[in-house]
Amino acid sequence: MKLVRYIHMNPVKAGIVSSVEALDEYPWTGHYGLLNANSYRWQDKDSVFKEINSEQRTMISTYLEFMNGTEEDGTESLLETGTFLLGSHGINRAISADIKKAGRQYQFSVLGDIEYAKFIYDMANKGRKGSLRIRASEHEKVDLILDYASGKWGISRRLIRSGTRFSKIIKARELASFTLAHCLGLNFVDCGRILNVSSEGARLAANRFSKSDDFETTLRELDDLLK
Repeated sequence: MKLVRYIHMNPVKAGIVSSVEALDEYPWTGHYGLLNANSYRWQDKDSVFKEINSEQRTMISTYLEFMNGTEEDGTESLLETGTFLLGSHGINRAISADIKKAGRQYQFSVLGDIEYAKFIYDMANKGRKGSLRIRASEHEKVDLILDYASGKWGISRRLIRSGTRFSKIIKARELASFTLAHCLGLNFVDCGRILNVSSEGARLAANRFSKSDDFETTLRELDDLLK
């Protein structure tokens, strides 16, 4: 029930509505569904009401009383921070004192037991070459890739994104497209945004680089660079 209250109170906390009373008339929440029997037929209202342990005639009033109450037992903090933090350092318990220090190490928090945390961690890892998407670290690696590509062909990073079709610029763009997609794990939409080309243009450029003569040598150098 504490989780139900936490979820249903989000519009109040966000300032979208002013109070629990105002929340009664706010239709975009499960709270409204609980108070209006004929709304949201897909909503599993019975599961919530079973947790109330109240007589049928007093269920709504008991629920509203609970919604207006607060309990200082640490639950609110737990619901805010989650039970585990997932990131580049694996799965770690979400200890309040450590959350501010998390920085780049963590991508997001989850609320659940360790098995659930492992499940989410494994799902998040898929398609990311075995690592969660940590934005700050990812941006550093994007910079390294663009610096490598521009240095290898003796051009500026600005030219890689310029759309110019001189041979050296095209080759640098092909190298960057492949590395961003296959070494860093970005999708081609993101690659295209970084390189100022379409997602299809990024895909084709990466494919051309994979057939180039210096493909294996370049890939080994980049692999060492990105470790």
